Amino acid sequence: YRHKFQTIIPGIDLRSLEPCWDKRTTRRRRAGDPFVVLQVGTICDRKNQQLLIDALVQVRDECPNEPIQVQLAGGVFEEDYAERLKEKVSAAGLDGDVEFLGWRTDVHDLMVCANLLAMPSRDEGVPNTVQEAMAIGLPVLVSEAGGTPEIVTEGRTGWVLGIYSPESWADRIV
Repeated sequence: YRHKFQTIIPGIDLRSLEPCWDKRTTRRRRAGDPFVVLQVGTICDRKNQQLLIDALVQVRDECPNEPIQVQLAGGVFEEDYAERLKEKVSAAGLDGDVEFLGWRTDVHDLMVCANLLAMPSRDEGVPNTVQEAMAIGLPVLVSEAGGTPEIVTEGRTGWVLGIYSPESWADRIV
């Protein structure tokens, strides 16, 4: 039955993350550097990037002079959703604060440079991205969807927040 299991990912490869761990522990945010929030996943309604943008609008209102950058790493799965997201970013004047990075093969390098990983999904299993972020010491904000609440230790490795509460996401980011 070995051929049936070639597509199942058996978890994360901790050895591949060792260089990232070393880089994260020595990296410090300098004055003037933006606070970087990374979200990894296909651009689609299920991944709920809309919530993150809504939270960013509130963060901007509360801390207008604090440099912050949201990076969305992932290919577009739903074109209409991606267009609405880009329109919302533009209408809110966040073009300089939000980057649509597209599909990336250097996600671990992005994690090293980020200050927070956000996973605001409406529906999720137990994403490797969240596990990898926690393994290298990157705090995570995750929604209460799927298996993520089971792997995040509240206040220690990250925080579990409501799926429909951009206010709580903004408060936690601030």
